[in-house]
Amino acid sequence: MRALIPPLVACLVGIVPPQPQFVRAKTIFSQPPASGPNKNFDANPVYRNGDSIDVHWSTDLDAVDLVLRQVYPNVSETPRNRNTEQLLLVKSKDKTLRWTVNVERFNLQVPNGQFPVFSFAAYQNKSSGKPSDGKSHYFNVTEASGTVLSGTSPTVSPVEASLLLENTSSLSGGAVAGITIGAVTVGGILVLLSVACLLWARSRRTTAHQSDATTHYSDASHGYFAPSVEQSFPTEQSSLTELSRAELAPPTPPPCELATGDDDHSHVPQGQCHATAGWKAP
Repeated sequence: MRALIPPLVACLVGIVPPQPQFVRAKTIFSQPPASGPNKNFDANPVYRNGDSIDVHWSTDLDAVDLVLRQVYPNVSETPRNRNTEQLLLVKSKDKTLRWTVNVERFNLQVPNGQFPVFSFAAYQNKSSGKPSDGKSHYFNVTEASGTVLSGTSPTVSPVEASLLLENTSSLSGGAVAGITIGAVTVGGILVLLSVACLLWARSRRTTAHQSDATTHYSDASHGYFAPSVEQSFPTEQSSLTELSRAELAPPTPPPCELATGDDDHSHVPQGQCHATAGWKAP
């Protein structure tokens, strides 16, 4: 009887088909890039708050739940009772998302000089509590003006300061010359404009003084003054004019002489007189 057990077991093993092995699905992000080593923040993409970016991924799942997660470099800095995840897509069959960067609901109070860190994660079913099927690389979010999204201002490290000095000193001679020529050109134009304005104002003042010196006004009762013109003639011309007037004037008749005598014609009517010798009426 014992001899029959091994052949029977071998027969059963050959009849029963092998059970399939369950392979975990895989989701790979291409934008942002796929995830690297855990907590490796090198070469993080930087997005500005309010920008629109395209998120791309490939997966062998029929549908995915896409989640935006906030990551803290140090676990001890992770705040309690604060939102660190946001569900963006539920059971989505798409493999791309046009996402407007908005992280206002997250805790943005980070240490000085640091950026808030985020990443995307894909789940077959987020509510199941199972691990994600794929993650993107970490990325940072800044304000539109380039400032860090935090309550404190970032600090500049000595390394960043040295890089800034190197970038400034690496300007070529042509670039420096172009900047200098541009500054000189603008300054020359401003100087020429200032000189032109001064000359124009000076000419206006000169014209106004000349006008005041040649114009005289006399009538103030009507609120304005009419210009008066003074004419003068030579003394010799005035004498000639008076002489011509004297020649043209009629001669003055001599006084009437009344005839005297005893005749009856001694009475001369009023207004008549005898002509004296040597005088003729004109």
